[in-house]
Amino acid sequence: MAGFNPRNRMEAFKTGKPEDKELLSLAHEIVLIWRPLGVILGLTNATLDVIDQDSPKVLNKSYDMLIKWRESLGSEATYKNLAVGLDHEIIGRHDLVEKYCHESELNA
Repeated sequence: MAGFNPRNRMEAFKTGKPEDKELLSLAHEIVLIWRPLGVILGLTNATLDVIDQDSPKVLNKSYDMLIKWRESLGSEATYKNLAVGLDHEIIGRHDLVEKYCHESELNA
């Protein structure tokens, strides 16, 4: 019998788009991977270069990247699409998918 893989269960994503406060909290946790995550989320290197030059602190770079992602994708800037980026094999932050993108059991 194969082992249980929690990623195989049906998981409900939050609806709508992440709010500023959630993106700020997430930004704290992606300071080391903000640029690769930005690429995976679909931002161009030119956009990321501007963020890198305009934001002196790494936390600001992370937050600005997430805000730019949300603005550029519009209605497609969903929790599910954010989860796909966070769970990408290069990023590998399924813990952040669980923390920020899934409905909590208390709210489900």
